[in-house]
Amino acid sequence: MNKLHSFTSLHGPWGSYDWSKDTSILVKTDASVVLGGRTPVIQTTKSLLEQHEESIPLLYLSKTFREAVLVCRTLGIRFLWIDSLCIIQDDPQDWERESAKMADVYSGSYLNLAAAAAVDGTEGLFFPRLERIKVRCKLPSGEQDDVFVSNSPSSYFMDSKESPLASRAWALQEKVLPPRTLIFGKDQLHWECHEELKSESSCKNMQIDQSFSSGLRRYLSSEPQPNEKISVQCKLWYNMLEAYTRCNLTKSEDKLPALAGLANAFSRRSGFRYAAGLWEEDLEMGLLWKPPSPIDTQLPPRYRALSWSWAALDAKVKYFRNMQKAYSSYALVQNLRLQGLQGSEDIFGQVASGTKLFLTGRLKNIDLLADFESEIAYPWKLMDGQHHIGYATTDNYYPSASTIDAETCCLPILKLITAKTADNRANPFEIYALILAAMGVGNTYQRIGIGVIRDTELENIGPDHNPFEDTEEAEIVLL
Repeated sequence: MNKLHSFTSLHGPWGSYDWSKDTSILVKTDASVVLGGRTPVIQTTKSLLEQHEESIPLLYLSKTFREAVLVCRTLGIRFLWIDSLCIIQDDPQDWERESAKMADVYSGSYLNLAAAAAVDGTEGLFFPRLERIKVRCKLPSGEQDDVFVSNSPSSYFMDSKESPLASRAWALQEKVLPPRTLIFGKDQLHWECHEELKSESSCKNMQIDQSFSSGLRRYLSSEPQPNEKISVQCKLWYNMLEAYTRCNLTKSEDKLPALAGLANAFSRRSGFRYAAGLWEEDLEMGLLWKPPSPIDTQLPPRYRALSWSWAALDAKVKYFRNMQKAYSSYALVQNLRLQGLQGSEDIFGQVASGTKLFLTGRLKNIDLLADFESEIAYPWKLMDGQHHIGYATTDNYYPSASTIDAETCCLPILKLITAKTADNRANPFEIYALILAAMGVGNTYQRIGIGVIRDTELENIGPDHNPFEDTEEAEIVLL
């Protein structure tokens, strides 16, 4: 690649400052101005656009930005992408348009610079190094070379996974998409690409990281193969979602836009159709997310996504690990189709409030009975009349209620034939279901939780008991 026509991307925690709310300073300032111990981070706004298109004085930039410019000049790379400067921050249309192009920006960069150790833009890329002692050594080959000795430096794991940058939701796609990344750690550099993982403190090529990010990166950069399993491809996405929902967002409404570039890249590679954070080709499995703890789950301040999407909540979501070990699975719903999503201007960004999910299944009226002491992961009993048929967890916590005051229904989604049990039961199974609340308009429902029905619970009621045998298939609408 010709570096004269390529560009470098930069990602890190910049910090921010709202100039409009502080009348004590002038627009004309420089990087030496500190307010309350913080250096303002310059951004491109509508009022500054014309000026920034002409030039941006280097002294106006934060330390991290200035040092990124220095790295680019040293490497002979002419262009540098910094989102806060390249996107008009107070123009929603420009922000939405440009954020949807993140897949092209980061995957198309020559090199990505990761300000991993910086808390904000004032700290820069370079930190004071630990003292190193140069020792002349004789190598096994008989040649002599210099070896640098120091106290334990930061590791790749510390600098890439325990750094301030690792907790930022926006940084996740910026880590996965670039072809190669130079990580600026606390006291050493690390190199990461599709084939190698190296650090200054190790001359050997370390084993390629086996985390979700490396697996997803390799998948996105590979060519489609014949007979690729949908479940295997989507497993990469679900593993990523578990990590992504543990990260922090400054703006709650960025939940889906911060993932738009990665979703776009995944769609191109797989050919799958995006569905508000999930994929139409694997919706049966995709719908079965759950918050690890309903107590820590919150609703966003404004509408963000449909109730069946993990993006509807501020929660750390998980998928069931035993699903990946099942001998076989059977979809218990059919004819899944979305309305109002694919026609939107940016299907990878915000979700229109009129979007609906239609599906056909066997809907069973059930009661939820609180059981907060005996089953922590599933604090509600699924009751079919007087029969206890399974357990459920709700997406929101009801700490003072023994029952939920709503018309609740159970919609089976998947039946899994699981691994052989210790007591050698034949064909043990689990049924995973959505817990729905009626909206009071036609056959329209919203998700309020997820439940599991095991063969052991049903056997306690009676042989071959099937709580859904008296229900007919019907089309329902999920909002």
